[in-house]
Amino acid sequence: ELATQGARLLHENLLAIESASLVPAVQDDALATYARKLARSESPLDWRLDASVLARKINALVPWPCTTTEHDEITLKIHSARSLETEATATPGMIVDVSADGVHVACGSGTVALLSLQKPGSRALGVREFVNGYPLAVGEKFALPATDTES
Repeated sequence: ELATQGARLLHENLLAIESASLVPAVQDDALATYARKLARSESPLDWRLDASVLARKINALVPWPCTTTEHDEITLKIHSARSLETEATATPGMIVDVSADGVHVACGSGTVALLSLQKPGSRALGVREFVNGYPLAVGEKFALPATDTES
């Protein structure tokens, strides 16, 4: 549906530009917001956050700087995720399920399903392919980043 609407609107606007009937509008600077430059320091995932926040962060930071997490002292990149409706009773960062549907990880609130992961020196893989070459098991934990008080 969106593809159909987008194609129609693109066609209409290209015709309007061609005929010079499209009138440009000046942006209201009071309504504009500043987006600061992304930094690699934003990559590490803090599993203590809400699952929906983590899923949005994971999907937003692809392709750069890409979110990361530590597992057995190996940095893994996470390329795709979705928030699940289920509440996790496990501690944040703990793997609660591994299936073709995703690697489900407990968060501060809720559970997130990791859908595409990448180990160092490899390409990003869907979860099924990834766990075939890099086994992840229920009960294992992804590392939590140090907080300011732990530093």
